[in-house]
Amino acid sequence: MSYPDPNEPPDRTPIQIGEVWENPITRERATTIELPHQNPAGRATAGLTALVGAQVLGEHRHPALVERFTVLEGELTVKLDGRTSRRRINIVPMSP
Repeated sequence: MSYPDPNEPPDRTPIQIGEVWENPITRERATTIELPHQNPAGRATAGLTALVGAQVLGEHRHPALVERFTVLEGELTVKLDGRTSRRRINIVPMSP
């Protein structure tokens, strides 16, 4: 996905399963997995890949949104309610 031209009308094309959004500034890539109208919980789900050095632009809130993260590889540092915590996963290669 590229960033839209701010002088053009908004793109109102519905988001599709498998659609990938990349942010070159924060170094995040999100892939749409589930849309709210497709499940009884009204849940939207995306897989987020954060490249080395990825970070959000600053502290922020989502009043009507719950974010859950599962670290599959690497390290995630999170600041929540003024407390900083770090989650690290070390991948150990399997022996042949």
